[in-house]
Amino acid sequence: MRIGLVNSMPDGAMAASERQFRSLLQEALPGGELDLVLFELAGLERHPAIRAQMARRYQPAEAIADAGLDALVVTGAKPGRGSLRNAPFWPGFVRLVDQAVALRLPTLWSCLAAHAAVDHLDGIGRRALPQKHSGVFACAPVWSDPLLEGIDRVWGVPHSRLHDLAESDLRTHGYDILLRSPTVGVDTFVKRGEALFLFCQGHPEYDRDSLALEYRRDLNAYLQGQRPAAPAIPSGLLDPQTEAIWRERADWALAAGRVEPQAWPLGDAPGRIAPPWRPFAAGLYANWLRAGLQVPDATLPLAASPRAGEAGLSA
Repeated sequence: MRIGLVNSMPDGAMAASERQFRSLLQEALPGGELDLVLFELAGLERHPAIRAQMARRYQPAEAIADAGLDALVVTGAKPGRGSLRNAPFWPGFVRLVDQAVALRLPTLWSCLAAHAAVDHLDGIGRRALPQKHSGVFACAPVWSDPLLEGIDRVWGVPHSRLHDLAESDLRTHGYDILLRSPTVGVDTFVKRGEALFLFCQGHPEYDRDSLALEYRRDLNAYLQGQRPAAPAIPSGLLDPQTEAIWRERADWALAAGRVEPQAWPLGDAPGRIAPPWRPFAAGLYANWLRAGLQVPDATLPLAASPRAGEAGLSA
């Protein structure tokens, strides 16, 4: 299956993001061949060395029209403040959305890409949150839908975002809500038209330590004066004993003005070996590909159901 990935993540996260999406898509296609084609969006600031590396492996997003793709995944980007329509990447992003619509290309829009896509498609603006959503949160299906086939009643999804979309705005413009959290609101939603567009405000593609690494990055940014407030420890990620260790290290960092270089323990965090949300995420991706491409059920797997104690949920 030939799937495009538009990778707009910041330089420091770009390689990890590519690996995460590649791995998740491969899990959604067990026994199937994944041909992942890489694209970059115009208007994003890049270090010259990163741009040189991308030039050898990435194509401009405008090349999607002639790439013969079966489906497309679009990552988020570095979150900025204010309207996305003022972002340097906005013109290129608008062209990307219009291409996906014209090609009737099943597309998954991740995090900030989901916000930007609904802004362009229906004028739905994102809302700034008073505090960043960071953690693993319990998300439950809103209703029975083919895209949720095989997915259990509640599962934990990583979220890491500074903005939100109002559910009422999405419903008004014809979006179906698939998964919702009582804590962080809408998780996954869909719009069915000539192409199947799936939108994720969360990050089911994340590794087990992604939120931990982001927390350390945000804490370091605060200590360097790049954030107005110290970040909160990710919710629902750690067992109580490990969270106490993190609080001690955070207090030390705030007093010392620097973050200790050693890795912060995950303890009994969900996904100590492998993140428990991955089987669910692979099932969601498989259901999306199956529905978007209208392939037989036997071609792609159903989502796995969680075993007791593995969901890593946080209310």
